[in-house]
Amino acid sequence: MENQGKTMKIKTLCIFLLLASQAIAQDVQILSVHGPTEAPVGTLVIFKADGNCKLVTWSIGEKWKANLYLTDEGRTAVFATPAVPTTIELICAGASDQAIDLVRHSLTVIAGPEPDPDPGPLPGPKPPTPPDPGPMPVPPAPVDPLAAAVRSWLSLVTSPAKALEQKTLADNYAAMAAQVAAGTFQGPQSLVNATNKKNISTLGTEALKRWKPWGDKLAEHLAGRVKEEKLKTLSDYREVWKSIAKGLRGGK
Repeated sequence: MENQGKTMKIKTLCIFLLLASQAIAQDVQILSVHGPTEAPVGTLVIFKADGNCKLVTWSIGEKWKANLYLTDEGRTAVFATPAVPTTIELICAGASDQAIDLVRHSLTVIAGPEPDPDPGPLPGPKPPTPPDPGPMPVPPAPVDPLAAAVRSWLSLVTSPAKALEQKTLADNYAAMAAQVAAGTFQGPQSLVNATNKKNISTLGTEALKRWKPWGDKLAEHLAGRVKEEKLKTLSDYREVWKSIAKGLRGGK
């Protein structure tokens, strides 16, 4: 009887050790999330999920669900920060054949700086360019689809200073595109961050709230380009930024 008792204790210990080793083996980090932890209100931020995962999903509070756009089979998330400061927690889950991993990422949305003083009224319109006197008519310039879309979204904006704000945004995107050509930025995220800061410093948070419907349409379009792998390099972003400036200035 004593030997039987010892045998039962040994068997119980072996089973416990086996279960424990299986649990430890499953505790493997297969997922990591890369992205900013702080961003101004009314801006776009990009999060990347890396790891040996076959399936990646994201979760966010129901209040902010409409602000999150997923691309690249869930591995890229584009989030439009709200118009008021707050703290938001994103949860990213990944799964492989052997394990499941979960990463929590906290994003603090901060207020932007006060806008610069009103620079005054816009200059008067330029005189029209006279037609080409030559015998051969100048062929029309090719249509830029993004510039045309940016121009059409302007109907969503209602603001007492819409014309001035529109010109300011156009100048901001054109200036950022020129800085890309000069080699100022190290990657797309640094360009996006610099553009967001420029828009806040020149327009202010209250004006950006009035432009949110336009910004939502732009964010949706950019997310689609990321998904189609048409927006990857700084050169890609430079051409898009130029088209945005062109559309804001009334071009097609």
